[in-house]
Amino acid sequence: MFFTSSKIKIFSCIPIIFFIVLIIFFFRVVDSNKSTSEKKSNMIGKNLPSLKQLPAKFNHHKVLSSKIYLLNVWATWCPSCYEEHLFLNQLKLRGINIVGLNYKDKPELANKFLGKLGNPFENVYFDQTGMYGLDIGVYGAPETYVIKNGRVVYKFVGVLNQQIWVDNFERYFI
Repeated sequence: MFFTSSKIKIFSCIPIIFFIVLIIFFFRVVDSNKSTSEKKSNMIGKNLPSLKQLPAKFNHHKVLSSKIYLLNVWATWCPSCYEEHLFLNQLKLRGINIVGLNYKDKPELANKFLGKLGNPFENVYFDQTGMYGLDIGVYGAPETYVIKNGRVVYKFVGVLNQQIWVDNFERYFI
């Protein structure tokens, strides 16, 4: 006989072992994604590179000289940005200044998105190539930065919502 009964038992365990390894891998990936939002940016404490080099929706840069504001990185191709957008509109109603950085997107799609869902941004800058985003360490969209006196003081990767706001952002705006 080619296989003994003990070898057959060992071979029958292989799918179970593979399944356990797959589960461990899955939870490690989920955990690493969770901690992504908590990663610090190397831009913290540094001046934000000038946004004025980018094409803008309104071409008024008044908010950039304000004491504190949010810089939100978003795109129409980003499903999470749709989820986040309603909360950004609520922040605007609370008087929070938000500047939008439309990332690797087409301005006509961005304008259509804002027309349909509302515009929470004081100004929208278009980074079609993603080079500006590369300069400030953008991983993807959505991401939100707190800019205070022209310097990056905080960065968050992921969807900004009420709980994230209270836990991480509100202290900067009190």
